[in-house]
Amino acid sequence: MIFDYSPISKLHAELLLSIFHMNTLTDVVNAESDAAWFSDVSPKMQDRPLTIVRRSSQVCRKWRGVILESSSLWGKVVDMSLLCGLARGHWLNEVIRRSGQQFLHVTTDNAGVSSRLPALIVLLDDHWERIRSLNVTMVVGYSAGMLVREEVSRILRRPTEVLQSFRVEIKIDGLQIANFLVDVPLFANSAPCLTAFSSGHLFLGQHTPNSWLSQLQTLFLSSGLPTYTLQQILQALEGMPGLVTFTITGHSVHPVTSNAHKVVSLPNLKFLRILSGQIVTVTAILDNLVVPAGCTLVAIATQGDQFDEEEELDPRAYQSFRHYSQNYFQVYTSTSLALSITPRTFRFSDTTPHPPRRS
Repeated sequence: MIFDYSPISKLHAELLLSIFHMNTLTDVVNAESDAAWFSDVSPKMQDRPLTIVRRSSQVCRKWRGVILESSSLWGKVVDMSLLCGLARGHWLNEVIRRSGQQFLHVTTDNAGVSSRLPALIVLLDDHWERIRSLNVTMVVGYSAGMLVREEVSRILRRPTEVLQSFRVEIKIDGLQIANFLVDVPLFANSAPCLTAFSSGHLFLGQHTPNSWLSQLQTLFLSSGLPTYTLQQILQALEGMPGLVTFTITGHSVHPVTSNAHKVVSLPNLKFLRILSGQIVTVTAILDNLVVPAGCTLVAIATQGDQFDEEEELDPRAYQSFRHYSQNYFQVYTSTSLALSITPRTFRFSDTTPHPPRRS
């Protein structure tokens, strides 16, 4: 009897394994990518990396063998939103067992986790020294929130030798608490591998410097309530010379009353995103940063608390945006641009179909 095998069945095991690893890198739940930090959409069960890995292991004996033998692959799919709802925690224990002693990449988008907070806390507590990336979002009630605050803060005060990417957002009764993480500095001021950090909670203590700030390449500040003064942010940025991506969303910055601040240089910055906030705050941030020519800027701002169609834009805002645009076009060759103007919004973007050349 002659069997007609499909071409994929002839792939070498190492190539198959690389494909399986690629399937764990979706933007929405990938804790290593700041693209995951923008999304409020919970992926469907069939689209989650853990589900894809499990189903891939059921295709044939060869695939199953490759997947089961890769402890690093299982370490990348610690999806607590999914694991907390599978077989009363059995699958969580099984995934951790299969991961061996490899790094753990822990994610949750709140779905299914709120009712099983102890499982998440125990995981963080027992395996903190192995966690490579952490992308945690939880919305909890007040009583549970106090427990989470105490336990999570205790864990995050421990040093970490392997953590690279960190994002924690915990809301109590739907409200984000700025001083949720108590007793800074985080990580006992020791996180030598940390390069990406996101938090809506207060951590930039003026009197408790974090030595790991100097090694950050990605910083993402997101808060629904004013958390920092512009001076605090600029002081922190001054100690981050290697920063490549800097994002502020929500209302993380207190209203700016003065533009008299020390100018900070970020020589490696390539992506600057200031999403939401009053135009005076956005302008103040732009005017106090020196970035390389070609740095991409995304800004979303409002004129003020009260919208007035007759009110003109602050001339300083025109100057700031013109300066950033000129720097951008010194480096990038664009063939397609989009301009959109409404009474409430202004949007100007590079829509060149191919990725622009980076300096």
